[in-house]
Amino acid sequence: MPRTPLLAVATMAAVLIPTLVCAQTDGPILSGHYLYTDIALCWNGTPPVLSTKQSNGTVTFDRSSGKMKQTLSVIDGPHLTVTGFSTVTSYALDVKYLTIGDARYRIFFGASQDGVATSATFSGITPDNSCSIQGTLSQK
Repeated sequence: MPRTPLLAVATMAAVLIPTLVCAQTDGPILSGHYLYTDIALCWNGTPPVLSTKQSNGTVTFDRSSGKMKQTLSVIDGPHLTVTGFSTVTSYALDVKYLTIGDARYRIFFGASQDGVATSATFSGITPDNSCSIQGTLSQK
Protein backbone atom coordinates (compact mmCIF):
# COMPACT_ATOMS: atom_id res chain seq x y z
CA MET A 1 0.00 0.00 0.00
CA PRO A 2 1.48 3.40 -0.96
CA ARG A 3 2.35 5.78 1.85
CA THR A 4 1.12 9.38 1.82
CA PRO A 5 3.98 11.82 2.38
CA LEU A 6 3.78 13.75 5.66
CA LEU A 7 3.79 17.09 3.81
CA ALA A 8 0.67 16.05 1.87
CA VAL A 9 -1.11 15.11 5.11
CA ALA A 10 -0.11 18.41 6.75
CA THR A 11 -1.30 20.36 3.69
CA MET A 12 -4.67 18.56 3.71
CA ALA A 13 -5.06 19.25 7.44
CA ALA A 14 -4.25 22.94 6.94
CA VAL A 15 -6.97 23.17 4.30
CA LEU A 16 -9.65 21.02 5.97
CA ILE A 17 -9.37 21.88 9.69
CA PRO A 18 -10.28 25.59 9.38
CA THR A 19 -13.32 24.57 7.34
CA LEU A 20 -14.45 22.13 10.02
CA VAL A 21 -13.85 24.57 12.90
CA CYS A 22 -15.67 27.54 11.31
CA ALA A 23 -19.25 26.28 11.31
CA GLN A 24 -20.56 29.80 10.62
CA THR A 25 -19.94 29.69 6.85
CA ASP A 26 -23.59 28.99 5.94
CA GLY A 27 -25.25 31.96 7.63
CA PRO A 28 -24.87 35.58 8.61
CA ILE A 29 -22.60 36.72 11.42
CA LEU A 30 -23.24 39.06 14.33
CA SER A 31 -20.81 41.96 14.22
CA GLY A 32 -20.87 45.47 15.63
CA HIS A 33 -23.56 47.25 17.65
CA TYR A 34 -27.11 45.97 18.29
CA LEU A 35 -30.09 47.05 20.35
CA TYR A 36 -30.92 44.17 22.69
CA THR A 37 -34.10 43.10 24.46
CA ASP A 38 -34.86 39.90 26.35
CA ILE A 39 -37.59 38.58 28.58
CA ALA A 40 -36.93 35.79 31.09
CA LEU A 41 -39.60 33.65 32.74
CA CYS A 42 -38.12 32.01 35.83
CA TRP A 43 -39.18 29.57 38.54
CA ASN A 44 -37.71 30.57 41.91
CA GLY A 45 -37.99 29.35 45.49
CA THR A 46 -39.82 26.56 47.24
CA PRO A 47 -42.60 26.21 46.37
CA PRO A 48 -41.66 27.57 42.93
CA VAL A 49 -42.97 31.02 42.10
CA LEU A 50 -42.99 32.34 38.54
CA SER A 51 -41.11 35.62 38.08
CA THR A 52 -40.22 37.69 35.06
CA LYS A 53 -37.18 39.77 34.21
CA GLN A 54 -36.73 42.14 31.28
CA SER A 55 -33.41 43.43 29.94
CA ASN A 56 -32.93 46.26 27.43
CA GLY A 57 -29.80 47.93 26.15
CA THR A 58 -26.97 47.54 23.70
CA VAL A 59 -24.68 44.69 22.78
CA THR A 60 -21.47 44.90 20.77
CA PHE A 61 -20.16 41.72 19.13
CA ASP A 62 -16.43 41.49 18.39
CA ARG A 63 -16.01 38.48 16.13
CA SER A 64 -12.21 38.60 16.19
CA SER A 65 -12.05 38.16 20.00
CA GLY A 66 -15.22 36.08 20.44
CA LYS A 67 -16.38 38.57 23.08
CA MET A 68 -19.53 40.61 23.45
CA LYS A 69 -20.05 43.69 25.57
CA GLN A 70 -23.49 44.16 27.12
CA THR A 71 -24.69 47.46 28.57
CA LEU A 72 -28.14 46.72 29.95
CA SER A 73 -30.93 48.00 32.13
CA VAL A 74 -32.77 45.17 33.92
CA ILE A 75 -36.27 45.30 35.43
CA ASP A 76 -36.55 42.57 38.05
CA GLY A 77 -38.01 41.53 41.38
CA PRO A 78 -41.35 41.71 43.14
CA HIS A 79 -40.98 45.47 43.60
CA LEU A 80 -39.89 46.07 39.98
CA THR A 81 -36.44 47.45 40.63
CA VAL A 82 -34.37 48.77 37.73
CA THR A 83 -30.64 48.15 37.76
CA GLY A 84 -27.99 48.77 35.15
CA PHE A 85 -24.81 46.94 34.41
CA SER A 86 -22.11 46.49 31.82
CA THR A 87 -20.22 43.25 31.23
CA VAL A 88 -18.00 41.52 28.70
CA THR A 89 -18.52 37.81 28.09
CA SER A 90 -17.66 35.20 25.51
CA TYR A 91 -19.99 34.22 22.71
CA ALA A 92 -20.04 31.72 19.88
CA LEU A 93 -22.30 31.55 16.86
CA ASP A 94 -23.17 28.99 14.26
CA VAL A 95 -26.01 28.74 11.80
CA LYS A 96 -28.53 27.53 14.41
CA TYR A 97 -27.19 28.51 17.85
CA LEU A 98 -25.94 31.55 19.74
CA THR A 99 -23.96 30.63 22.85
CA ILE A 100 -23.49 33.37 25.46
CA GLY A 101 -21.16 32.22 28.22
CA ASP A 102 -22.54 28.78 29.14
CA ALA A 103 -26.08 29.39 27.82
CA ARG A 104 -27.02 28.07 24.37
CA TYR A 105 -29.94 29.63 22.47
CA ARG A 106 -31.64 28.74 19.19
CA ILE A 107 -31.20 31.74 16.88
CA PHE A 108 -33.16 32.82 13.80
CA PHE A 109 -31.78 35.56 11.58
CA GLY A 110 -33.71 38.31 9.86
CA ALA A 111 -32.25 40.32 7.02
CA SER A 112 -28.52 40.61 6.51
CA GLN A 113 -26.28 43.08 4.75
CA ASP A 114 -22.88 42.02 3.40
CA GLY A 115 -23.11 38.81 5.46
CA VAL A 116 -23.84 40.63 8.74
CA ALA A 117 -27.24 40.04 10.36
CA THR A 118 -29.22 43.25 10.84
CA SER A 119 -31.72 41.48 13.10
CA ALA A 120 -32.18 38.19 14.92
CA THR A 121 -34.35 36.54 17.52
CA PHE A 122 -33.25 33.82 19.93
CA SER A 123 -34.70 31.62 22.67
CA GLY A 124 -33.62 28.91 25.07
CA ILE A 125 -33.31 27.67 28.63
CA THR A 126 -30.68 28.84 31.12
CA PRO A 127 -27.99 26.26 32.01
CA ASP A 128 -29.56 25.68 35.46
CA ASN A 129 -32.99 25.05 33.84
CA SER A 130 -34.61 27.76 35.99
CA CYS A 131 -35.51 30.29 33.24
CA SER A 132 -36.63 30.44 29.66
CA ILE A 133 -35.24 33.38 27.68
CA GLN A 134 -36.55 35.01 24.50
CA GLY A 135 -34.56 37.87 23.01
CA THR A 136 -34.13 40.08 19.96
CA LEU A 137 -31.22 41.88 18.35
CA SER A 138 -31.54 44.83 15.94
CA GLN A 139 -28.48 46.44 14.42
CA LYS A 140 -28.01 50.10 15.41
